Amino acid sequence: MNPIPQVEFRNRPSELQGIEVLDLHQLFERNMPTDHDPYQHHRPNFFIVLLITDGQVLHTVDFKQHQLRAGDCLVISKGQSHAFDPSSSYHGIMTIFTESYLLKYCPPSAIDRITILYNYFLSPARYKVPDLVDKFSSEFVNEYKVQDLAVRNHILGGLLTMFLIKLQASSKIEPPTANGQYLKHFMAFKRLLERHYTATRDAKAFAEMLGLSYRLLNKVCKEVQQKTAKAFIDDFVTLEIKRQLVSTSLSTKQITYACGFDEPANFVKFFKKHTGLTPTAFRVSLQPVQL
Repeated sequence: MNPIPQVEFRNRPSELQGIEVLDLHQLFERNMPTDHDPYQHHRPNFFIVLLITDGQVLHTVDFKQHQLRAGDCLVISKGQSHAFDPSSSYHGIMTIFTESYLLKYCPPSAIDRITILYNYFLSPARYKVPDLVDKFSSEFVNEYKVQDLAVRNHILGGLLTMFLIKLQASSKIEPPTANGQYLKHFMAFKRLLERHYTATRDAKAFAEMLGLSYRLLNKVCKEVQQKTAKAFIDDFVTLEIKRQLVSTSLSTKQITYACGFDEPANFVKFFKKHTGLTPTAFRVSLQPVQL
C-alpha cells in the first residue's frame, strides 16, 4: 500500500501567487497532474472549492463518498484526503488557494466565517447552491483571465471572499454568539490536538495546555461542536487512524504506537468502538475489488 501523497501548491511562472482556477473537464482531458494520481486519495496543502456545473459525479473526501450534481459545491480543507472518481465525467471549475493567499486578500472581518466553512469538524462538505454556482463559476473564470496580475489578485480575492461568505451563510451555521472567544478557544484546541494527539488523549491535559478549566473546554466544545471535549478528541483520533491505515503499509502494531496507544489490544478496541470495524477490516474495506 502506497502512502497518500502530500500535494503542494505550485505557483506557475508569470501566474498569480497562491490561487488557481482550473476547468475540470480540461484538467482531466488535457492536463493530468504528474506528481500524483487524482483518482487515488491525496492530501493537498491548500484549500479547494469544487463547483459542478453539469452532470453528476462521485467524489470522496476523508473516506466519505459524495454524490454531486449540477449546482453543487464541495469544499475541501487543507490536509483532508480526497479522490476523484475515474468513472465520473467532471464538468465545472476547481478553485484552489493557499492559506497565505486567503489571509492576504480576504478581509480579517470575513476570516471567522470562512474558517467555519473550512473546518470539516464544524461544517458539511457538500452544498446545494445552484444560484451561487451559476453566478460564480463564470465570474471566477473570467476574472482569472485578467492580464494585470496586481489587479487580478485583488479582484479574485474579493470574489472569493464574497462567494465563501455567501456559501457559509447558506449553511445556516453561525459563529458561536454566547461568547466571542469560544470559536478562538476551539480552534486553538484543535491546533494543539493536531500536534499532540499522539502524546495524550486526555481532555484535561489539553485544557491545561490552553490555560482553560476542563469545564470551560467542555462548554466550548459543546457550544461549537455539540459534543464534549473527549468526544471530539475521540473523533479526531479515529479519523487520523483511518488516514494512517489508508496512507501507509504499516502494520496494526506499528500504527498502534505511531498514534500514541500503549498496546495493540487497546488500539483495536478503541477503533472498533468508534467505527464498528477492526483496523484490518477497515483497511480491507477500502481496497479496490479485484475483478
